[in-house]
Amino acid sequence: MQNNTTSIALYDTLGEEASKYVIKQTGLSTIACQGDLVKKTLQMKIDDKGEMIAHLKNIVSFDKTADFTELAKAADINIYTFDEVVAKGKANTDWKIHEPTTNDCPMFSYTSGTTGDPKGVKLTHKMLVSCVTSV
Repeated sequence: MQNNTTSIALYDTLGEEASKYVIKQTGLSTIACQGDLVKKTLQMKIDDKGEMIAHLKNIVSFDKTADFTELAKAADINIYTFDEVVAKGKANTDWKIHEPTTNDCPMFSYTSGTTGDPKGVKLTHKMLVSCVTSV
C-alpha cells in the first residue's frame, strides 16, 4: 500500500468562501486544526449543504477538550485527536515508506485571491530541494 500526502495551508485570513474554493479545487478530505477552527470548519460544512465541500470527511484536532460530537454528526465529519492519529499510525503495520520522486507534490501554496479566487502553486520535491540547496 502506497501513501502519498499533500499539505495545503488554509490560513486564518483566507476567509470562508476562499477556504471552500481551495477545499473543493484540491479535493481536500482531511483538515488538521485547533481551537475555534474545529467548530468553524464543522459549521462551514453544514452551511455548505454538500454544494462545494462534500468530500471533506475528517478533522484532526490538536485540542482534546472540546466536544463537537453533535456538530460533527450533522456535518458528516469524523473528528480525531492528533494523539489518536499518531496511535493509529503506530499500530498500522501495512504502511510502507514511499520514497518521493522529484515530481511528487508534498505541498500546494495558495495566494490570498485579492484579484479573484485564490491561485494554487504546486510545490514539488525538486523545487523545494532546489530552494534549500540555493540557501
